[in-house]
Formats: sequence, C-alpha cells, structure tokens
Amino acid sequence: MRRTHRVVSIGEALFDVFPDGERLGGAPFNVAWHLRGLGWAPVLVSRVGTDVRGEQMRLVMRRHGMSLDGLQRDPTHPTGVVNVTLDDDSGGHQFEILPDQAYDYVDARVVATLTDAAPVDLWYFGTLATRRCDSLTTHLAAVHNGPGIRLLDVNLRPACWNEATVTACLAAATVAKVNDDELAVLRDLYELPGDEAGAARALRARFDLDALILTRGGMAERGRSDGDRGASDGGRRHGWRRRRVCGGRLAGRVVSEHNPAAGHGVCRRDLRHPRRLSGRPPLLRQVQGPLGLG
Repeated sequence: MRRTHRVVSIGEALFDVFPDGERLGGAPFNVAWHLRGLGWAPVLVSRVGTDVRGEQMRLVMRRHGMSLDGLQRDPTHPTGVVNVTLDDDSGGHQFEILPDQAYDYVDARVVATLTDAAPVDLWYFGTLATRRCDSLTTHLAAVHNGPGIRLLDVNLRPACWNEATVTACLAAATVAKVNDDELAVLRDLYELPGDEAGAARALRARFDLDALILTRGGMAERGRSDGDRGASDGGRRHGWRRRRVCGGRLAGRVVSEHNPAAGHGVCRRDLRHPRRLSGRPPLLRQVQGPLGLG
C-alpha cells in the first residue's frame, strides 16, 4: 500500500486584521489549509490563545477537516494578530506584527510527541515564528528530526528578525523561498554578488540548498508556471526570466503576484501541482485577504 507523504507546517497561525475585516492567516496556516483542500493531511503546529479568536481558529480548522493535534492552547498569550493597512501610493501593504503572541510560545514537548509518531517527509517553517530564542530552538530541533525536506519561508518583517536567527534557519533548510526584496536584504547581509541572479546562486551555494524559490510580490504581473514556457509579457518588460535563476528542480521558478501572500502559492504549487487552488478559508467579513491567490 502506498504511504501518504507526511507534511508538518510549523509556525504562526494568526488573524490578519484589515481595515474592513479579518481573515485567518499566517504562512504555515495558509500552506496547511490549502494542502488539506488538495486532499493531503498536513499537521499544523502552532499555538493560539484561549480567547475568541483562538476558538474560532479551532472551529474553522475542524470544519475544514484539519488536524488539531498540533494546535496548542495558551492561557497567557493572545491568538496572533497582524494589523494590515493598504498603502494607496504604492498599492502595497503595511504590516504591524504584534509581539508576544501565542504562536511565539510553541511547546517543544508537544512538537516532539507529534514528530516521534511517524517520519516527516516535508517540514514547512519560516523565520517569523523564530523571533524568540526559545522559539528558534524549538523550530530547529523539530525540523532536524529526520531526513525529510526542510522548506524555509524567509519572512524579513521589521523588528521580527536578526542575522543570527535567519542564518540558523537557512543553515537548517534544504529548500528556501525568498522574495525579491528579501533577496536584496540578504545580498547586503552576506555580501553576495550585486545582480539578482548572482545573489540567488550565491545564497543557494552558501547554505548548500537543494533549491531556491524566488518570488516577486511587488509587480502587478504574474509569471507563468507551466513547464518551460517563458515569463509573461509583463515579466519581459521588466527584464527578468522566470526559470533557472539558480538551478535545481524548484529553483528559478519565479512568480510575480501583486498579493501579500504570493510565496505561499508558489510553495503550494511546488509541493503538488494543482490545476486550480483549493477553497479559501471563510472570511469573518468579505475582504481581500492574504489567501486571495486565485
């Protein structure tokens, strides 16, 4: 009998609070949600408060058929919140990521119990939820438990990262996802070559990554992702090519999306190539939120 691949997504589960409504979010939550919608059975490892938002998170996950085994309850800290505002001038988003949220305090003992139950084929983790030293230790201990793929989502939000934590996460990863802005920051941090392609290759070599996924969230165009076909016309006008940025099967797959969660769609498509996206989590009010990846 064919064994189902086991995926564990560890990190932040939170609420993105827009001016006119809220949406469940957090990169690890987004990935687990869509994989479940595609028929997989991922385990989300995170932590929510014993508050209204925490109970709503659990209710929505249960209705979607997601496992609650890894979703811990925290009686002291609140369910994570990110306040999102829209920048009319740039068309982008501004994020206020609140400190000391429940997802910052994942219990390592619970993680160990889950991961000891069966081998994990793929870990999805990010830099945001490792902003506390204890959280970093918990995450790294988890992803090093076994030979599975370790997919890192680099997320360099102000006041939520430092060189030591990002370096430790990249060193633990076998595959990393960065956007173009984050690559520019890492290029300066590690003194990588000045051009984008060279920086991507150098970053991949420096941390011995099997692959590097580069997204471009700041453009309003979207690169194609179907085999060897080239970038969209918009991509050519900006002077970039979609494929082979830094080698490897996943590397060089560049997606350009005008969306605050473009990279989550890339990770989902590279895990399994769906023809269409799975259903979105329900909105608390009808707003355009970070899971709007259609």
